[in-house]
Amino acid sequence: MPASPGRRRSRRARGQGMVEFALIAPFAFLILLGLFVLGIVVLHQIQLSQAVRDSARAAAICGSQTGQTNSPPTLPDSNLPCNGANIAAYINARVTQVDRGLANAAVVKVLNAAGTQVGLTGSGSSSGAVVMNCSPNAYTVQVSISYAQPLYIPLVGAFFGTGGGNTRNISAVGEATCEQ
Repeated sequence: MPASPGRRRSRRARGQGMVEFALIAPFAFLILLGLFVLGIVVLHQIQLSQAVRDSARAAAICGSQTGQTNSPPTLPDSNLPCNGANIAAYINARVTQVDRGLANAAVVKVLNAAGTQVGLTGSGSSSGAVVMNCSPNAYTVQVSISYAQPLYIPLVGAFFGTGGGNTRNISAVGEATCEQ
């Protein structure tokens, strides 16, 4: 008995569906991986921005407390005294949550009311340039960091990487004014 025409169509339809899937699946998979990598990059950008904001705030609070009380000023949410080494450790603790390679990579600038730079230190420095007395003047503490975020997938990196490479440069700047 010959096969019915309806049966031939179902075999043909199954074959057609498999061919369509084979053509579309790689693109769908690439888009899915691209969205996953984009999510990682955005997450790291948000974490980096939060870390530098927290760090700038902590340094500004330390500067605001200097000379105002009889007890030595301490970092927010800790009993550690405000000095360059402790502020550097505070910054490193936050940025290494994004990537361990970011330890000692942050740059801290201290600006006076006119915007002139009056102090600069790397976060790994214990020079104490971050700690200043904000009483007579309004100072701004600026913490900045730049990071080469790996994109993990070469094809995604070719489209979205910085300079066509497999990394994307992300950066963040946090600024806080000393309170009086």
